[in-house]
Parts: sequence; C-alpha cells; structure tokens
Amino acid sequence: MLAALASVPDMEYQPVHLQKLLFLIDENCADAIGGKKFDFHPGDFGPVDMAIYDVAKELADLGLLKIKRLKPRFSNYSLTPQGLECGKLVLGKLPTDIVEYITDVVKWMRRSYFDQIVQAVCREYPEMNRDDARRMKAG
Repeated sequence: MLAALASVPDMEYQPVHLQKLLFLIDENCADAIGGKKFDFHPGDFGPVDMAIYDVAKELADLGLLKIKRLKPRFSNYSLTPQGLECGKLVLGKLPTDIVEYITDVVKWMRRSYFDQIVQAVCREYPEMNRDDARRMKAG
C-alpha cells in the first residue's frame, strides 16, 4: 500500500482510490509484487476488500499514514513523511514498468470522478460488479 501511495506522493486518496488502485495492482502486477495482497469480492461499487481499511489503520498506528475523517463513514488517506520514505524504498525495488503502471493509474484516478473510476473498473472486470456477478451466477 505504501509503495502505491508513494507513486504520486502529494495526493490525498479517497476510499474509491484505495480500493480500485489496490485491486488493479493485484490484478495486473501480482507476479511482480509477490502475489495478490488482498481478497477482493464484488461490491455495489465494484471490487472491494474491507481489509484495506484495517491495513490503513495499522499503517496510521505506525505513523506512516494519515487518516482524515470527513464523515462518520468516510475518510481520506495520505502518506506521512515517514510513510513516503518507506513507500519510495519499496517503489525503488519494483520493475520500472510496474512503477509506471501504478503511477499512470493514480494520475488517471486523480483526474477522474468517483463514477468514472467505478464504471471503468467494472467495465474491465464485470465479475467484480455485484449486479453483474449476480447475473453471471444466475445465468
């Protein structure tokens, strides 16, 4: 998670960014990062793994991530200086094409709205949209 967030260090990440970014990394970079890190399942807004928030909390407890509560069930996430340093160390060990992929995804997310992110991911991975997954099972 730290490496992914360090790819564009000045960004404040919303839950949709964390969920979809880490999903795309798991799907497209697993071989380069030692396998998938999360267990995503279909959700109302595409792939979701609630364990991401547990990891974020652990990183915050270690002083590596800031969690800014905006509403009772909504937070934004950003790296602390220590988290950025750790994330850059991990990024430096990844193949260049993987770092470029992660950076490109984050930059795309930065300029996209919630709906655009969810729709793009669900279009590419329809089995991760709860409604599409139900239809696939029924069909």
